[in-house]
Amino acid sequence: MRLKIKLVIGITLILIMLGLSYIIINTTIMYYQEFGSISNYLYEYKEENKI
Repeated sequence: MRLKIKLVIGITLILIMLGLSYIIINTTIMYYQEFGSISNYLYEYKEENKI
């Protein structure tokens, strides 16, 4: 019985860790996409002003 409880707790901890890492990875990817689009916009703006 105790082994089953430990197994359930272990599985739930693993699932929680996977969920947190998934959320962190998604937010970082979104942040990099936003940052990349902003930097591209600034770069294009500078190029237009040079001409």
